[in-house]
Amino acid sequence: MEFTRIVIFIARYLYMHALVGLNLLVKQWHVS
Repeated sequence: MEFTRIVIFIARYLYMHALVGLNLLVKQWHVS
């Protein structure tokens, strides 16, 4: 099924971006 592969790809993409965003937020919070 192509659909499940697309969903997994999008989910992984969003998950990675969320992790990077959280990392940046934590770093900024510690700096200030």
